[in-house]
Amino acid sequence: MPAGAFDSWGNFTSKHLEQVVNADGDYRNDHGVSLSADIGMMRKPLDVSDMTLDWVQHTEDTLFGDLDRSERNLLYMVFVREMDRGEIASSLGWRLREVNKNLQNILSKLRGWSELKP
Repeated sequence: MPAGAFDSWGNFTSKHLEQVVNADGDYRNDHGVSLSADIGMMRKPLDVSDMTLDWVQHTEDTLFGDLDRSERNLLYMVFVREMDRGEIASSLGWRLREVNKNLQNILSKLRGWSELKP
């Protein structure tokens, strides 16, 4: 345990401990100074829906909406079902090389769409 002391409320304090922000965005540091954090982004809904079989069939997600059904299905198999590449190849009747190439193409496409443009 790092060097420190217990305060009058029985809480362990140390300059080595990480300060954690409360859910309301406020916290008090070791010197009693009250600080706030902008938590506005925490309250916004996510733009990406759950990856389910319905998602594979159709989605209006900004990021995934332009992928076709087979591309979303491959992502579903890799990231939700956690199937290995061999299982995917067997299931889809593809060669292992095709699985790897298609997955790489999809991920490259997503990376390109998600990059900030000047």
